[in-house]
Amino acid sequence: RPADRTPGPGLARAEMSAGYAYELPDAVTSTGWYAFDEASAAAKGKESRAEGATRAAALADRYRQLAASLTESKTIALVSHGDFIGAILTSLLGQGCDPARPGVAFKVYNTAVSVVDIRADGSVLVLMVNSVSHLESNQYRPAHLGRV
Repeated sequence: RPADRTPGPGLARAEMSAGYAYELPDAVTSTGWYAFDEASAAAKGKESRAEGATRAAALADRYRQLAASLTESKTIALVSHGDFIGAILTSLLGQGCDPARPGVAFKVYNTAVSVVDIRADGSVLVLMVNSVSHLESNQYRPAHLGRV
């Protein structure tokens, strides 16, 4: 990543799949996954909260569609920034992102593990949120746990 924190394309499709059995979405191309758009907040290196919520809702819908189409159980690992994981959880629980009304929000810590089961009917079973049990106590700030 450049020193000035300018967003870049990330890894190319071939780099992501080299040596791994990833199932990558079609949006991940040879030039990477990040669609840099000068006209959006992404030009500043960060999408707006509304843009993130829209992207999270689209991914949550895609996961629901996948769950509905499966004939057997499938495990998917999603690795992302905590804010985006929180937005996906919010969307999966039907809260969306409406600044005019209070709702559910999640503070997800770096490397934290959350587990959800998306059923074929679209319902969501939350099994674990924000577990940092794999970390030693000196690798996170225990005083911040539980604070949003």
